[in-house]
Amino acid sequence: MTKEQLVEKLGIQALDQEAQDRMLQEVANTVSTRIMAKLSEQLNDNDLEELSKLIDAGQDDQIEEYIYKKMPDYDNFKNEIEKETIDQLAANMDSLKAKSESYGQDQIGE
Repeated sequence: MTKEQLVEKLGIQALDQEAQDRMLQEVANTVSTRIMAKLSEQLNDNDLEELSKLIDAGQDDQIEEYIYKKMPDYDNFKNEIEKETIDQLAANMDSLKAKSESYGQDQIGE
């Protein structure tokens, strides 16, 4: 998904560029956190310990290589979590907009 598509899906087109960038960074952080949480459910304790050592050492290339070795279908795993997370965030944004619009209408009618 492109940045523009994500901005549209989240409905944040009206925000200025800086606010959009902050929101997109938050989305990326949320996706990354969920991927790591789900990954920890898939790996055994020894694998998690080894992965943790690689992360602590900042060995990004080796981290990715290790994950792919342990989870050959990692790309699909990651893409599924990313899509699910973005869909949930978009639904939450829609819900918040509807509530705020409803609140605005309630105030107008008083």
